[in-house]
Parts: sequence; C-alpha cells; structure tokens
Amino acid sequence: MRRGLALRLAQAAEKLPEGWSLLIFDGLRTMRLQQALYDQFREVVIRERLQASPAEIEMVLDTFVAKPVKRRNRPAPHTTGGAVDLTLSKNGTALDMGTGFDDLTAMAHTDWLERSCPPGQEDCRDARRILYNLMTSVGLANYPCEWWHYAYGERQWAVRTGKSPFYGYCKECDE
Repeated sequence: MRRGLALRLAQAAEKLPEGWSLLIFDGLRTMRLQQALYDQFREVVIRERLQASPAEIEMVLDTFVAKPVKRRNRPAPHTTGGAVDLTLSKNGTALDMGTGFDDLTAMAHTDWLERSCPPGQEDCRDARRILYNLMTSVGLANYPCEWWHYAYGERQWAVRTGKSPFYGYCKECDE
C-alpha cells in the first residue's frame, strides 16, 4: 500500500485499546488480481440472481468490485495502493460486523445496522461504529457500500473529502 495509507493505519492502530488490533484483508491489487476478483464476483452474482439481466448484473458488480481496466481518470481503488479492506480484532479474533468480508448484499453497507438493527445485532452495529470513527479520525474515507473498505489519496477518498486525488494507478506494481 502507499506510504500515506500505511502511516494512517499505524496511527489508527495506536489509538486502539490493549488487546485490539487491525486485521487487514486486502490492500494493493495487481490488475491480474483485480480481474480474478471481478470474474469471481460476477459468477457469484449470476448464480445468486438467476433472473437478473446483464445490465442488472453489471450494476451489482459496479457497487461491490471495480472493473479491472487501466483508466487514468478512474482507476480501480485497490490498484492505486490507496485502498484497504480491514476489520477490528480483539485478542486475536475478528469482531462480528454483521456480515462477512466481501458480502454482496445491502447488509454490507456501512450504515445498514444504523438504519435497521435487529435485536441481538447491537454489538455488530457498535463494532462498525468503532471502526468507522477510528478510520475517519486518521483521515481515511469509507466506501459506504462496504463497511470494511477505507481509502486515502485515491479517487473515492477525493470524492468523499472534496480534495483532489493524488494516487493513481500503481503501474510499478503491475505484473
């Protein structure tokens, strides 16, 4: 990942109480890995939504995984090195956030449990709040469709902060 993102993650980790840590799932992706993930998610969406039209499938994919294309003005966030997928861990165990990582449903939206918190899910809601507040306190921006996705310096971060992106496609990391 890019240095600016790594430094902010270190700052976030320092703010955590004893026994807590950040558990990183994913950071920089090569174009080859982005393509593999896109293809994998496409198959899942097709299997789970048998009646979906090609346009509906593309809309779902666009919500949860960026197209694996080299675009100067709109690179996939993870191909910039400015995005990270993570969660919180307590005493070596990942906290329950209400859905798994890479869940392809609306329940994965960061604010889902704020809008509709079923009884027994309060701890999951609180864990999402802690993660969100921790990450934003060090200057990271959340992608609202994924409670686990945070960014710094890339285009989605720029949209959410009103600043200009300074991380583009990381061609040095391409295979």
